[in-house]
Amino acid sequence: MQVAILGALFAIEPWLALGLFIVPNLLHGLLVWWEAYPHHLNVPGKDVYDASITVDDSSYNLMTFNIGHHTAHHQKPTLHWSLLPLHTAKIRHRIPDSCIQRELATIVVRATTRAAARRA
Repeated sequence: MQVAILGALFAIEPWLALGLFIVPNLLHGLLVWWEAYPHHLNVPGKDVYDASITVDDSSYNLMTFNIGHHTAHHQKPTLHWSLLPLHTAKIRHRIPDSCIQRELATIVVRATTRAAARRA
């Protein structure tokens, strides 16, 4: 149904379809990848508790709808974003310290360090 509607809109007004649907959806996919990728770098991945990074930074989590509570999201993917901090608190004792980052900068540093290591 969505493809039919988008096709019809594209046939009627291609620039509108590009500007309001196609380009924003492509940008959204890129931003989701950009934000999610560093949460999965250099983690053991033996179980759900050590398969991602949890960012313990309230300002970062406020800006990203609590995506920093990534381990809680992996354990309960359908849990509403506003409930992720409470769930993180419940499972915090099971998350290894190596999978907890205190601030956003460590996520950025981890991503760039990993990229540099791959090029070397």
